[in-house]
Amino acid sequence: MPPKIYIFIDKKDSKGVYQEFDNQKINIDSIQKTIFIKYLFNKEGVYQISIADAHKKKIISMYLTISFVTNLVFCQEIDKISDKPLEYTPLGGKRQFKLDVNNECNIYAYLQLSKPIACKKIFLEIYAFGGKLYNKLIIHRSFAIKPDWEYTYLKSNFGKIGKYRVIIKNDKGRILGINYLEIID
Repeated sequence: MPPKIYIFIDKKDSKGVYQEFDNQKINIDSIQKTIFIKYLFNKEGVYQISIADAHKKKIISMYLTISFVTNLVFCQEIDKISDKPLEYTPLGGKRQFKLDVNNECNIYAYLQLSKPIACKKIFLEIYAFGGKLYNKLIIHRSFAIKPDWEYTYLKSNFGKIGKYRVIIKNDKGRILGINYLEIID
């Protein structure tokens, strides 16, 4: 059997107890001195991250607090004079929208950064919730922008009720904004 390590990620619940959230098994080669993994946290909370050996004996643990201050908000209308969203809540934005009589809902994803976006192209990815995960990619588009822009907005059309995760990335794959919305009937 090749050597392996385990990574256990436990999330603190409302009673202060750490519950199993996720775990990963990584096969390593016996001469590796460092190990890196990339993990996307998409839920706020306090986490305990533990590294264990092949016998699942903990080697080290650490605590991590994830909180999101989103820079991606949703709205259905943009003020064409100020280029700002209309009818949205600045802290997190509006997250629930209704289908119209034609079973459609046009939503703007409005991205606001504190510095220039610094790339010529950004990517919009929208995933539908599939019961446990946001794993069904329904939209993947690229948009040309000017690198000195500090904000932009991207329009998408939704035709089904459901929960969605919206991600905007730069041309190197770095996430610039992530947020969630729901389409209701």
